[in-house]
Amino acid sequence: MTGFKWEFDLDKTTSVQFNLISANSVSIRPAASLALSLGTLLVISLVGNGACWSRHLFFCLGALLQVVASSSTGLGIMYAGRVIVGLSVGATSNLAPIYVAEISPPAIHGRLIGLYELCLQVGGVASGSTMEPTEISGQALTSG
Repeated sequence: MTGFKWEFDLDKTTSVQFNLISANSVSIRPAASLALSLGTLLVISLVGNGACWSRHLFFCLGALLQVVASSSTGLGIMYAGRVIVGLSVGATSNLAPIYVAEISPPAIHGRLIGLYELCLQVGGVASGSTMEPTEISGQALTSG
């Protein structure tokens, strides 16, 4: 976080302002993911599954916007990159199980989709348990 504070000149902000900026930058991507994951089936029915390959290009574009964001460009370009990446992740999270169900033999496609979901949940628990800071008696500690 010190690099983030330094790059965007956030050393001079109050802790409340910094916490708001930090929360916004973190929560934008999951919100965009949720928005598009709910609308992916509509997109698939309109343009077809084959046309959805462009989500990878959108992911790369969003990642590029986040990389070039600096104090001279401001936080807006980073937020835009997070939204674009979030939309791409939302589409991918919905399309991957559909693709697995379409290409796998009928006898095992339920198991493969279940395995995909299991891996997704185990990854979420692992990342949350290793990256989420905890606070014990006023001292910030990193679990894991």
